[in-house]
Amino acid sequence: MKSSFSAVRHKGALLVALAAILLATACETSTTIKPEESFDANAAHGLVVMGLSADHSRSFHYNFWWWKIDPATGSFAEGVEPLKVGWIPNPWFPSDLSDRTKKQYFIVRAPPGQYALESFRFDRRYTKKFRPGTVAFEVAAGEIVYIGDYLITAPLDGWFYSSRKADFKFGTRDDAAAQRAVDEYPGVTGRLKFIAPELLRLR
Repeated sequence: MKSSFSAVRHKGALLVALAAILLATACETSTTIKPEESFDANAAHGLVVMGLSADHSRSFHYNFWWWKIDPATGSFAEGVEPLKVGWIPNPWFPSDLSDRTKKQYFIVRAPPGQYALESFRFDRRYTKKFRPGTVAFEVAAGEIVYIGDYLITAPLDGWFYSSRKADFKFGTRDDAAAQRAVDEYPGVTGRLKFIAPELLRLR
C-alpha cells in the first residue's frame, strides 16, 4: 500500500509540474522572448513590440500573424516561421483568464526583414486574411521596433460575441509604456523606436 501511494503521489507531482509548464506557455510561441533572454545592438535578430487590448474583458484568444516578405517575389517567404503576436490558444488550457481590457505588450524575436500582416485570428473559430492589400513594417538586426497599440473589437450578436464581426483598429501610441515593458527584461538593452506599419500590396 505504501509503495502504491508513493507512486500515485509521484504521478500527481508530475501532473502538477506539467500543468505549470503548460500554463506558463499558454500565451507564448517560439518567437516570444523569454525572461532570461539577452539582447543588445549586436544581436543577429531584432525585437518587435506590439500592445494589445480588447473592448471587453472576455478571455478570448486574439492573435496577429505577421509573415516575412521575400524581396525577390514581393510575397510571403516560404519556410519562415511567422511572428505570432497575441494570446495564442493552448489545447490544454483554452483560456488564460486574464482581463483583455488591460493592455498587454507582446515582445517577439524577429529575423531582420520586412513583415506583413497575413491574418487576424479570433480563437479557433475565425480567421481574417489580408491579401493582397495589407500593412507592413521593417526591423533590422539589433533593433527594437514598436509598431503601436491595437484595440480589438468583438460586438455582441444577441447574447454572444460574434467571432465573424471581430476586428481591430489602431488604438493609442504609448512609447513610454512600451519601453517599460521592454525594461522588465533585465537582459534586454536598447531604446525602442516607433514605426507605424504602412500599406502594402502583395504580388
